Amino acid sequence: MEVKHGDVNRYRAEVEQYIGGKPTCCIIAIDESGGQDWPDAKPYMMLVPANITAAQFYYKVKRNGHLHTVISAITLCGDTLPPLIVIKRLSLDYEVHSTGLSEGEDIVIVHGPKGYVNGSIMSNWVTDLAIQYVENLRSDKLGAKEEAILLMDNFPAHKIDEVLEKLRDAHLQPVFIPPNSSHALQAEDLLTFSVLKSVLRKANNISAANIQAEIIQRVVAAADEATTNTGNRSAFKRI
Repeated sequence: MEVKHGDVNRYRAEVEQYIGGKPTCCIIAIDESGGQDWPDAKPYMMLVPANITAAQFYYKVKRNGHLHTVISAITLCGDTLPPLIVIKRLSLDYEVHSTGLSEGEDIVIVHGPKGYVNGSIMSNWVTDLAIQYVENLRSDKLGAKEEAILLMDNFPAHKIDEVLEKLRDAHLQPVFIPPNSSHALQAEDLLTFSVLKSVLRKANNISAANIQAEIIQRVVAAADEATTNTGNRSAFKRI
């Protein structure tokens, strides 16, 4: 589907209205990326018997069906909020707590029935991470009632009343990119997630262990590499 010119013009007008003059640390972009190692893997060329004529030759592989979704939030100044990882499991294995990752600082792990972000998860992310980040800016970079900006797409969980009310009360102005424009106007889609998935693929090829703690460690390491200060600023420059 194509992006409508009217939607792009509306978006540009909102960007000029809300973002002009703001400190770069107050401009936050958020997006989600789902991942499983085997659906995300790329096809490989391989030797096959001479009598094979199909366009592709399928063979059984050991597949990891562990679905996870990462919420990534980066700022124009290069800061990164802790990545939030949604997993289908209701509980964490005890090994996760011995990885050295600090809950709330290095990572936030939550349960989602299908492994995806829903309205409840999004609402909690706003309260626990987005609002907390903005409040920490108010002492010296942002006035008590001055608005910070949250750039995001039109994913339904982003637009539920509970989320919008929390953003409004916290003076955090949402700016939605036009529908069908993530490929051109979503900072994380333009750079961050391509780096994250590339790093994660390499890590999965080296270690295919399906232990929950190792899976989470690989995701966090990939997210760290994808959201460096320089990388975050570069992602915004591509918009």
